[in-house]
Amino acid sequence: MGPRSDEPTMPKNTLIHLPDFELPLDFPWRVRFVAAVDAQLRRMRATGHYEPGRFFGYFCQGAGPVGVSGNWTVALEDSAWGVDLNEMLERRTEGKYSIMCRPGEVEPGYILIHDR
Repeated sequence: MGPRSDEPTMPKNTLIHLPDFELPLDFPWRVRFVAAVDAQLRRMRATGHYEPGRFFGYFCQGAGPVGVSGNWTVALEDSAWGVDLNEMLERRTEGKYSIMCRPGEVEPGYILIHDR
């Protein structure tokens, strides 16, 4: 969900720094993003292995987490995160920001970017 209705909207592509909010460097592997892309590459009969980029994005669509990196958008297993990133983010920002899509939305108002 984006900003609350009583708050001004933020311009697109605004970075919001969250000090002391860090994900582990191996988070894309922990949530099985890399494994999901590799599995899709095998189904496509592509040769090679997925080499993760520096940046990953995460948001929630419906009840499920979604990972984004480069040209890949992957629906992650619900239990993959181990923590509710959206809940942690809302708590850290006192409810100002959310990475959850509203009903009927394809993309959330905000996305959590992970700089490995």
